[in-house]
Amino acid sequence: MARCKKCGKSGIFLSVNKDGLCKNCSSQEERSKTIKEELYKKSPSFRKATDDLAEQDRLLKILIEAREQYSSDGDCEKAIAAYEKVLLHSAVPINSNSHTSFLVDLYIKAGQNDKAWGFLNSLIGTDRLPIEKIRGYQAKILSKENKHRDALEMFMLEYLAKAEWSKTFNNEAFLKAIKPSIKKLKLDDAFANELSSLIQHHVDAGNYDERSLVTEYRNMLI
Repeated sequence: MARCKKCGKSGIFLSVNKDGLCKNCSSQEERSKTIKEELYKKSPSFRKATDDLAEQDRLLKILIEAREQYSSDGDCEKAIAAYEKVLLHSAVPINSNSHTSFLVDLYIKAGQNDKAWGFLNSLIGTDRLPIEKIRGYQAKILSKENKHRDALEMFMLEYLAKAEWSKTFNNEAFLKAIKPSIKKLKLDDAFANELSSLIQHHVDAGNYDERSLVTEYRNMLI
């Protein structure tokens, strides 16, 4: 018994076309197609939006294929080249947190920390990656480079941003995140708790200004 893929109607006497649509749904599809074709011809804004969507689909396909290839061969350089072509040099923007994060991960894995840092800075103020993720990545890079004083600063900014989003400061997670840097700097738990209290004070006051927190942190180091 035939069943229409769109409306779900079925019956002994119902017929569907090669696309699995009944007569009524097929007519609706044709009318919609005709309207879109006319809009594409006559409306520059509709034409641009349609072309941009098609280009985004093409670019996303390149990213997906590059990611699958990387899973197979582990070639960072090849994956980076493909991702840079799409995310850094294409005319049509791709706002995907997942793909944006993946390029940062590739940079870090390949030891290209300067590229990762520059890319992360370019994302600040955009919707391509949340600020807490940007600061978290920067803290990770600084830790890998044994710049632990600066890493602590970035961890603080990361958890301040997380608190702004959730309206709750996760003290336990913060202390766990900074523990390696605290140990490398030969600082004690009391200092770590001071940093935690400083963030908590900002959250309680509803003050999520990064510059204010950075200034207070740096004053603690003098």
